[in-house]
Amino acid sequence: MFNFGVMYKVQELTAEYRKKWGRNIDYLGLPRAMSDEVLIKTLERAIETGEPVQDCYHYVKHKL
Repeated sequence: MFNFGVMYKVQELTAEYRKKWGRNIDYLGLPRAMSDEVLIKTLERAIETGEPVQDCYHYVKHKL
């Protein structure tokens, strides 16, 4: 089942990233299968630090 709440949260975080860092998120390096929780935490870290999303994903993955 598709979770619209997560989709809206990802859209909000994407817009916040674009506003803060002036560029779009590059999702190409992320795995196709990841939990909603990991995706949201990854985007939140990218917004905080400005690091590439792939680096944020590896950080979050090893912290959980």
